[in-house]
Formats: sequence, C-alpha cells, structure tokens
Amino acid sequence: MASARSRLEIDAKDEVAKVDIMRFGFVLLPEFPLYALVPAMEALRIANQHAGRRVFDWRTFSIDGGEVRACNGMSLTVDSGIAEVAVCPNVLIFAGNHPMRHFSKQLFSWLRRLARHGSVLGGVDTGAFILAEARLLDDYEATVHWESITTFRERYTKTKVTERLSSLIAIVSVAPVATPLSI
Repeated sequence: MASARSRLEIDAKDEVAKVDIMRFGFVLLPEFPLYALVPAMEALRIANQHAGRRVFDWRTFSIDGGEVRACNGMSLTVDSGIAEVAVCPNVLIFAGNHPMRHFSKQLFSWLRRLARHGSVLGGVDTGAFILAEARLLDDYEATVHWESITTFRERYTKTKVTERLSSLIAIVSVAPVATPLSI
C-alpha cells in the first residue's frame, strides 16, 4: 500500500499532466532581432526541461512562409506563413530597425482576426509598431525600444507610451477581445 505522501505526489503529477500546453507563435519580420528571439525560445525550452514535459510549444511564422533574414544577416527557416495559421493563442511579433517596411494588408488582417478571436498579441523590440499600426494598441499602454520612443509617440497618439523596460497588459474576458502584450 502506497503511503499518503506518495499518493499525493502521484496526484500532483497527474494534475500537472492534465494542464494544456501553452502555444506561442513567433512572427519574424525581415531584419528581426535574433538577440531577442533566442532568449524567448530558450526560456520556453528550459521551462519544458525543468517541468520534465512539454508545457510550452512554439512555432515560427513569416509573412509568406519563406526564410527570414535577421538583422545580423542570418537567415532562418520558419514553420509556416501566416496565411496557414488560422488560430494561435499567443503571438509575438519580432521586428527590427524598420518595422513599417514590412507591414502589409495581409499582416494587418491576420492580426486583427487573431485579436477578434482572443489571441494574446505582443511586440518584441519594435514589434509594437506593427500592433499599433493595426490599431491594436489604441488606448493601451506600450513600450518600445528606447531609440524608437519619440517616433512611436508621434505616430501613435492613441497609445500611451511608457519608458519602462517592459509593459504587460492582458485583458481577461469571456468575450473575444484584443489582448495586447508588449515586451
């Protein structure tokens, strides 16, 4: 007969096993900062390792499904294009020095659709420009790379810009709403 402690340990492991996998999509725009992507992926990988199972899962996307060149010149192969992604609960946009060069109607429509269906959307480095251009940061607080704060403030007057290192906003609701997340 198992002791009370070992039964509790087994029950706790069973409860952990029932937890859904938290899924992330990383949208890589041309000139994205590799120095930001690697720590994001590694944090999830290490969390999985420490949990002893897959708690987090991630996929990489580009606008067209093709390779994306990072700001350091390295090219990365992605898992798919955004048109192939109907649903993704958590999406981070990785953008570099010239984010608006890579904003498109297709990206705008995709992000707006995800927001309507309750996805949590976030911007890394200058990824907040993409979210703001899609009007997903109106009336929210956001932060961007310090070199871009003035430009962002001038361009997106409906977004409150903070100079904190990170800004986290999440709206929890039963109804589908945009849930911006800016890192």
